[in-house]
Order: sequence, then structure tokens, then C-alpha cells
Amino acid sequence: MGLYSEKNHSELSSARWRMLAICWFAIFFMYSSWYVILVLEGPIPFIDGASFESYLIWTFPLVGLTCMALPAGLLVDKWGLKKIGILGLSILVITTVCRGLSYDFLTMALSSIFLGVGIGVMFPIGGKLVSLWFGEKEIGTASGIRVMAAGLGIAMSQSVFVLLLPPGPESWRYIFFFNAFCLLIILFLWFFIKEKPVSFVKRDRAPFRESLSKVIHNKYVWMLGVINLLLLAVYLTGLKALHPIFEVQMGKTLADLAISMVSYGAMVANVIMPLLSDRASNRRYFLLMAIIVLIPSLLLINFVGEIGIWILSFIIGYMVGTIAPIAATIPIELKGVGHLYIAGASGFMTTIGRIGGFIGPMIYIFITASTGMEISGFIFLSILLLVGIILVKLLPETAGKASEAIIEFK
Repeated sequence: MGLYSEKNHSELSSARWRMLAICWFAIFFMYSSWYVILVLEGPIPFIDGASFESYLIWTFPLVGLTCMALPAGLLVDKWGLKKIGILGLSILVITTVCRGLSYDFLTMALSSIFLGVGIGVMFPIGGKLVSLWFGEKEIGTASGIRVMAAGLGIAMSQSVFVLLLPPGPESWRYIFFFNAFCLLIILFLWFFIKEKPVSFVKRDRAPFRESLSKVIHNKYVWMLGVINLLLLAVYLTGLKALHPIFEVQMGKTLADLAISMVSYGAMVANVIMPLLSDRASNRRYFLLMAIIVLIPSLLLINFVGEIGIWILSFIIGYMVGTIAPIAATIPIELKGVGHLYIAGASGFMTTIGRIGGFIGPMIYIFITASTGMEISGFIFLSILLLVGIILVKLLPETAGKASEAIIEFK
């Protein structure tokens, strides 16, 4: 009997929720350390918020993340959660302190790239933990809770944290030091993480080559990777592109808060929609619904006033918050992936997906500069989402099939 059967599910230790909580806080402060730079561009004297350098500082963590996600995922499949988690959190603590100590563009750029390395090491761990410790009826819910940490970390970094910024020209450094201190506490707690529910999982490790081979020969993992690429191109481009539009309408302070509504909307969806997906035993229809609603919302937000901006920002975030955890749940339930190769699959999909984080903003800037119209860039983003709809329709329905995904490993 596999890990995901209802009988085994009822016997799983409540320790899984404590471990998920530790993972949750790790993700929260990991993303907070990354995205807080969006609202610190003004206070940091050597970064002009309107310059190309500020864009580079924000996207440099993607370099490290993209390079490390696949190798880290394969290492998690081979060596387990605890060792790789300790490595990733150690890198995050050191690089976050280095960001706080930065004194020019170069030192901030280098520390940002290595911050991305730490994020890349940590990124595949959550999927492995969920796949090992949660039953079929909880996989989506647990994935939603895990993904919610990223959205809340982004939102808090752009709203509450910046409001708590003390006065003084060097005060921005304390935000980084605070994040580093919190990550250090999580590093200590990570030593209490358990690798697996021993009585239910006979095998939870896979050799490096075996994991890589299983991942790259699965066509649905490739499709999910491309879907991630398209959606991340839309999300990261939109997040950066909407800010100046909001500033014109509302001023900088309200624009910062309005942008954070995207993350708060995502956070609400992270809790509700994966739970409904578990109950309905359906993944594909939820993904399709979210993408279909996202397209007109992105286009309309260019033409509405302040009230419309607040409402549509929340809706956009809600749709993104529906897509992210459900897309992260599907590979756990894919036949030929399951708990044994999920970290490698997650790393592979992340590597492909983060390419969208690079090319999306660049293409958007080129299109808007060529046409002189912001709306043309948002039409480009809508076309990417239409391609995503086609790919989602080609995916198999995986809800409730996690036990089938591990039949060949028994």
C-alpha cells in the first residue's frame, strides 16, 4: 500500500504540519529578502528606482535561482530534505547579510545573484516534503499553504516592512539584517526536520542520473515547465510594469500598497482554491478558469481609476494564487514522478519557468518602446496566457491519482 492511501493517511503523524510550518517560514523570509528591494530602491542611495540598474538588481536573484534549481532538486531526491535545506538556508543567511552590507551596485549585484543560489537550493524542497508527508486529499491544500508563504512574503516586504523602516540614510540595511536574523532562527529549526514517515515509505531517495532521466523523459513535466515559463513571464513582467501605471494614478505610497494587493489576493486563493481542487478532485478546470479570468483583468487594469485598480489587483492576484499551487501539485500526482522524483521535476520546471522571468520583461520593454503604448505590452502578455490555455488542455487530469504515480516504485 502506497504512502497516499487513506489508511496510511489517517496514521500519518501530526509532525507533518510542524514541518510544513518551518518550510512555510523559510519560504516567507526567502521571498521577503528578494522582493523588498522593489521598495528600497529609493532609500538605497546607489540605486535609482527608475534606472535599468534597479531592474537588474531585482532580477539578478533569478540568475542564481535558474542555475541552481535543477541540480538542487536532483540533490534533494538523492540526499533528502535535511542536508539540502541546511545548505540552502545557510546560503540565504550569509547573502542576506551581504545585501545589507552592500556599498555600491556591484556588491549588491553579486550578493543578489548568490541570494538566488540559496533560493534555488531551497526551491525544490517544499514539493518533496508535501509529496512524502501528505495524503491524496491534502496534497493540493498543503501545496497551497506552502505557496502562500511566497505571496505573503512579497506582500509584507512591500507594505508592512517598508512602513516600519526607521528614519536615517542607512536605515534600509536593517530590513536585510532583520530578514537574515529570522532566516538564522529557521536554520536552527531545520535541524528538527524529519526526512520521511519511515513506516510508510520504503524508498524516498533516487540516484542523480535516475532522477534526471525520469524527469527529462516525461513530456508532461516539459509541458508544465513551459506553462510555468509563460505564467512567470506574465506575473513578473506585470508586477514591474503595473507599478509606474499605478504611480501616475495614485502616487508612490498608494501604488506600493496597490501592488501588494496582488500578493494578498494570491494569498487568499492559495488557501481556498487548492482546497476546493482537492474536494472536487480536479486540477485542469481550476487552471483553465484562472487563466481565462486573468486575461481580461490584465487588459482592463490599464483603463480603470483608483477603485478599479484596487479591485483588479486583487483579482489578478487571486488568479495567480490559484494557478501556482495547483500547477505545483500536478507533478506530485504524475505517473512516473511521484514522491521519488518530485524534487528533480520541480527543479527542472523551475529552471524552464524562470527563463520566462528573464525574457518576459525584456520583450515587454521592447514592444512598449517600439509602439509607444503600454497596452501593446499587455496584449503580448495576454497572448502568452492564451498559449498557456492550450497547454493546460493537453495535460492529463491527475487529482486523486497520487497513489498511481508511485505504483512502479513499490
